[in-house]
Amino acid sequence: MCEFFNRKLPEPLRGKETGTWAHETITRRLPEIANRIKNENDYSSLIEEKIDQLIHEIPNGKIRMIEDHHASDHDAWVSYVSIHLGQNWLQIPWFFAEFYFYRRILEAVGYFDADEPSQVDPYLYQKEQGITSAQKSIAQLCENLAAWKSPGFDQYKLLADLLEIDLWGNQADLSLWPAQDKENEQRTSLRDQSERILVNDMVDALKHFQQNGHDQRLDFILDNAGFEMVCDLQLAAYLLDEDLAQSVVLHVKPYPIFVSDAMEKDVRYTIERLIKMEHKNVSSLGKNLDRYLQVGRLEMRCDSFWGSPMAMWEMPSDIKKEFSQSRLILMKGDANYRRVLGDRHWDFTAAVEDIACYLPASMLALRVCKSEVAVGLTREIIQQTSRKDKDWLVDGNWGMIQFVDKAQS
Repeated sequence: MCEFFNRKLPEPLRGKETGTWAHETITRRLPEIANRIKNENDYSSLIEEKIDQLIHEIPNGKIRMIEDHHASDHDAWVSYVSIHLGQNWLQIPWFFAEFYFYRRILEAVGYFDADEPSQVDPYLYQKEQGITSAQKSIAQLCENLAAWKSPGFDQYKLLADLLEIDLWGNQADLSLWPAQDKENEQRTSLRDQSERILVNDMVDALKHFQQNGHDQRLDFILDNAGFEMVCDLQLAAYLLDEDLAQSVVLHVKPYPIFVSDAMEKDVRYTIERLIKMEHKNVSSLGKNLDRYLQVGRLEMRCDSFWGSPMAMWEMPSDIKKEFSQSRLILMKGDANYRRVLGDRHWDFTAAVEDIACYLPASMLALRVCKSEVAVGLTREIIQQTSRKDKDWLVDGNWGMIQFVDKAQS
């Protein structure tokens, strides 16, 4: 029985905790991202001035209300911001601070004023470069899959490989490593990192697929566009090809946030790029995905909740109802993982099933560590990893595959 709602929650992470990644993000990374947005877009002087004002506020300025009153999410943001008014960027919860920052960027660039908001995506350059710079990796990925699917191949062994590839695809995060960054190019090519998976519930995850088979609906909470999305889409196509899922629902962001987070337009753009690539296996993947979209086995859903600073247990009733129809929620990436845990100071050794038991379906989290939030670790793993890498919680070199079986919670 799930006792989550009867427990006392730990404190949220905040930027005022000096020496932490939260503090580093607010004091250095967010202003850097804002400046990059100015450099990569041909904005008017008025928009640049608004972005400069935002930069100037961080970290000691006071949180103010969102001012684009005509935006569809304005009333929701009034409720989100109201409890933090008057606090500075270091005092508020880190999770809120990041979502608030990206929402303020949209206000500054007039995203909700545009007739075609997709044309005002402040991160469009990075997203497009994320595909362009990864074309060799994408071709290799599709070529490998075609070779692995030889006669008599082990369906579940290959699924395990694709899940692990999809995990490491989460390293390609454009808010941390811009698309043209040489280090990012190297990260996306790493595929032999099994020893860097700190928690590996692969056996339980595969057992779930074996038991649920072709009749399950799988809900896929996407993270980043670019190379990571190609890994996500390849996994989704394989699940549908092999009848390991009857349908896959991709949940996307309602507007541009976290630089590379995936929107519906980004999924469609990626599929179009795949179809047009000269490599036969890449083009075949794109056409296959387009076919699944056409027949309804692959769907996309967009809800304002995914652009909100709310914890996963605060999901609206319509999303909870959606997930109740699912056999598995595949939770991709660090920010989604933080949402599941409410971005709070849980003990690293706490059991993930005791926290995520509130979800209405089983969960599989594929997450590369990019924040000081984690559960399900042993003290031995924590000690060993800390000795090897002092920045193991945030440098994107370590991963987690965590499965929560709803039938057992």
